[in-house]
Amino acid sequence: MTDRQAPVALIDVCVRALARDTDRAEVEDILRSEQVRRSGESATIPLDFGDDPRDRQDRCHFAKPDAGPGRGGTLGEWIRQSAVLPQWGRVLYRIAREAGGPILEIGTGSATSTAYLATGLRRADDATIVTSLEPNAVLASHALDVLAEAAIANVEIRSGSQEALGETLARSVAPRVVHIDSDHRAGPLLDLIEAITASAGPLIICLDDIRWSPGMEAVWDHLTRTLDTIDFGLWGIAATGDHPVRTYQSQTPAYLHGTTATLIGQRPTEA
Repeated sequence: MTDRQAPVALIDVCVRALARDTDRAEVEDILRSEQVRRSGESATIPLDFGDDPRDRQDRCHFAKPDAGPGRGGTLGEWIRQSAVLPQWGRVLYRIAREAGGPILEIGTGSATSTAYLATGLRRADDATIVTSLEPNAVLASHALDVLAEAAIANVEIRSGSQEALGETLARSVAPRVVHIDSDHRAGPLLDLIEAITASAGPLIICLDDIRWSPGMEAVWDHLTRTLDTIDFGLWGIAATGDHPVRTYQSQTPAYLHGTTATLIGQRPTEA
């Protein structure tokens, strides 16, 4: 884990995390995190996101045509289609293990990403926890069950919306790392990111679905102009810093190997 007081740019911490070789500990933690995914894939619990238009722009790409606008099917079906991909899970794990916590997650979902973050944090011998916020009561309850089943205890699940609790949690947690996979509308997401960066100290933001929609692309474009970033194509990492903004491109790590992040641009930080 990196010393929180060390005068090192956080983007360098991220680049170092990606480049590390996979050791036995990482393989063990990946398997434990994937156990969380498998625990939910066969679940037949009904999962309904309702008619909220925010959900139709976010999680309900999965909704069945005959289920009504914005509605879903079973928990297992949703997890198989929407849970974090293993490649991004490994990035989250490496960032948590290298940078340390506290960690704030907005959008628990299947809890697979939560598991990757929590196992990385525990492997770093970091005594802080992952605080994960989930607005859907079924998903929040499922997360508690599967994380307990996988013996992942360094997590607190909070139930509520990002509008109601996001900024409050940012102030109380003071995170070192934030993972966001929730409301994909540009306005609310930019407001949330602004609140988090204003409330926390040096910060790494891991953002899912950066090219999901024009709104998400606008959010990512804003981050590339104001923070250091690593672009993975589907996902992105942004990190605060007081130097000219650096932009990297990278592939996600192969299962047993690290990966490089290539510097492709540098420009003065925008106000």
